[in-house]
Amino acid sequence: MCWKKPLYQDSKTTLESPTSDQRSAYRYRADCSDCLEVSFLDKKIPLFDISAGGISFYNQGFSVNDMDVVTFDLNLPFMKKVPVFSCALKIISIDENNLCHLEFVDISGTEQEIIHLYVLKQQEKQLKKIKRNKLNKRRNNV
Repeated sequence: MCWKKPLYQDSKTTLESPTSDQRSAYRYRADCSDCLEVSFLDKKIPLFDISAGGISFYNQGFSVNDMDVVTFDLNLPFMKKVPVFSCALKIISIDENNLCHLEFVDISGTEQEIIHLYVLKQQEKQLKKIKRNKLNKRRNNV
């Protein structure tokens, strides 16, 4: 199943977050050029990762159980209309790396499927990039 955590790792690209977060869904971790941002408690914050179960980002003075409603604008180029929706997020833990782990609160099934699709498409882009880089390395070494 595509939303479960993968075992794949590349020396430059980590597809699984190196934290003790226990969300059981695949988490997409964007590179800096492709990073989503949210406004949480009036602070604009880049996401560390996203899954259909929640998000994580580095702590900026937040506490466990802090909640806010955030808006997601997920760019899915194959869809006619860019999916934009709002949902509540709650900080469920802050780990030893000062990373806040948040879960979606009362997210609809449709919104969860949009996030699943977004994560899957981003994973596909990332894997294509890894394959392209490996192919280029082989060509350059020949």
